Amino acid sequence: MQHIHRKLEKEAENAVSVSSGLNVPISSAEAKKSKEKQLEWPDIGDSTMDCVRGIIKQHQPLTWQLVASIAARRPRKQDGVVVVRTRRPIEGVATNVISTLNFLHSQSASLLPIAVGLLYFGASASYDLFRYHSRLGGMPAYGTIIRAMRTLSDHEAEVTLAHGRSPSTVGIVRLDNVQNYHVQRDPGIGQANKLNIGLAAMYYEVEGVDVDVFSLASKRECLAQKKRHHLQTDNFLNLVNSDHLETVMSLQWLQVLVTHIPELDQYREHVSMLYRTHAAV
Repeated sequence: MQHIHRKLEKEAENAVSVSSGLNVPISSAEAKKSKEKQLEWPDIGDSTMDCVRGIIKQHQPLTWQLVASIAARRPRKQDGVVVVRTRRPIEGVATNVISTLNFLHSQSASLLPIAVGLLYFGASASYDLFRYHSRLGGMPAYGTIIRAMRTLSDHEAEVTLAHGRSPSTVGIVRLDNVQNYHVQRDPGIGQANKLNIGLAAMYYEVEGVDVDVFSLASKRECLAQKKRHHLQTDNFLNLVNSDHLETVMSLQWLQVLVTHIPELDQYREHVSMLYRTHAAV
């Protein structure tokens, strides 16, 4: 028993070490102190759970086996067939449990807890839920989540600024006004309903665009050739692939028929195949 206890403690120490990958410094001072890269958006996403699971299996194999054996039951058979588990998969539950224990062991091992906190923040969870799960070790405190959001925002701003300044890339900015009416549910002195008005913007990369199109020198060269004086409607019509356009329009009409007429439902797969073959460019 003592040997297993020491083994589990050693695995936990290895898992929460700086080099394991579970440590994600939020501030630049923390990153400089631990010599690890600061929290970035690529660290948070669909692959976070798989990443944490891989680290746990690598550094805590005995802990993983113990938790997984507690969570799993012996395979059951129904009519001679082994029943496959479909709800609450063992790997996800075991990863979450061990990650919580590691976070309790060292608050620096916060990769998955921060990801969970950001999920709650994005879902507009109440402040009480943050306090509850922070108390149980499921996520950092609400203030830490706010600092993480600011760190991610600053990093994304640097990446966007570098991309926008690069002469070899093309991007588009979309702007829109935003209104949010804040209603005071509990009446009180000095409290009043108000309308928050702001501006939202999004910058995204445009792929497959020749950057020379935006060259000022190329534009001046084209203007000097005075091709606009000889431009006619037929020049634009000749750029259109009429055969391909007719094929797509015909298939679109067939798609409407096979979709909305039950008797023609058997031809939907064939029409889809024609889209992938005859209408492919």
